[in-house]
Amino acid sequence: MNIDNFFGLNGKVAMVTGASAGIGLAIVELMNELGVTVIMVDKNPQVVEQAKHILGKGIGIAAD
Repeated sequence: MNIDNFFGLNGKVAMVTGASAGIGLAIVELMNELGVTVIMVDKNPQVVEQAKHILGKGIGIAAD
């Protein structure tokens, strides 16, 4: 079974907190591969923008 078909997330939207590094970034990367539009939330706006640039899509929000 293909993981894409198993989860069926293509075209969905998800918000990930702590998205600029570590586990949060890994989740963002996987969701991006599965076709999810990811809203990345983190305290550091520069790092969120870097992550968004690397992925090529998504929405970055700085929040405390």
